[in-house]
Amino acid sequence: MNRERNIFRRFPVILLIFFLFVQRYFPRLFSNRTLVIEITIRFLLGSLAFFFTYLIDGRRVFSYFGKGTMYCVRRLFIMIVPSIWMSVLSISSFVMGEASFVRDWPVRFMQYLLLFLSVGFYEEMSSRVLINDTIVCQFRGRRSSFFFAAVISALIFGVLHILGTSFSSSIEVACAILKVVSAALVGTCFLLMFWRKENILGSMIIHALFDFIPSIGNILFDENFSFGVTYVMDGDMGRMAIIVYCLEILWALCILFKIWKSEVSHVDFAALGRKYR
Repeated sequence: MNRERNIFRRFPVILLIFFLFVQRYFPRLFSNRTLVIEITIRFLLGSLAFFFTYLIDGRRVFSYFGKGTMYCVRRLFIMIVPSIWMSVLSISSFVMGEASFVRDWPVRFMQYLLLFLSVGFYEEMSSRVLINDTIVCQFRGRRSSFFFAAVISALIFGVLHILGTSFSSSIEVACAILKVVSAALVGTCFLLMFWRKENILGSMIIHALFDFIPSIGNILFDENFSFGVTYVMDGDMGRMAIIVYCLEILWALCILFKIWKSEVSHVDFAALGRKYR
């Protein structure tokens, strides 16, 4: 095992390319995508990303789930403030419309909570940890490698949100570009905190809440609600999405500036880089 791990540590990009291939095509093996299958797919892909990171880093990957979790949660909590407002507005509209709870709403609530936890685990483990550790290790921990890791991680995370989308209008193109930028900035905020504390569990928790909280109203009151998310739209919905994405970008830039100013200044990149050599 040590010999194999040394090989993967020397050429970690091989693991990343293979993972991106699996990530793209593995979900296609399932034609009937029930909620249980969606949860299973994400936990499996997240576990694969964890295993590949272990091949690169060895047992150090376990430390990413240790100390610093609550520190990261506190520093990133501001990211979910808009999600809380959206949830309050959504629930209020259902209550004012005298909507009734869906059948077995407690079970449904827990199922979707588990789903979004699986999303946080999978996306942070793959788009943050695996990509970062692959790039930084590939360049032997040089300071410039962190810049490349941030750019590549942001781009991949952003593009993943619009994969499989077809474009037939300028509104859809604008939606796609703005969504990529929005997701890339949010992902960078998570990555900066990962560098600060070498902890990913805090980011996983906030990521899950960031996605889950706005959906609570639909989960509790809308029988027809499903996990399928469309980020690229046309017509009036597309115009509304453009406004929302612009607001998300402004909010993410404010948080990114705050994290950069208060947290990244405390990161010793030279010492951090030596851990990847």
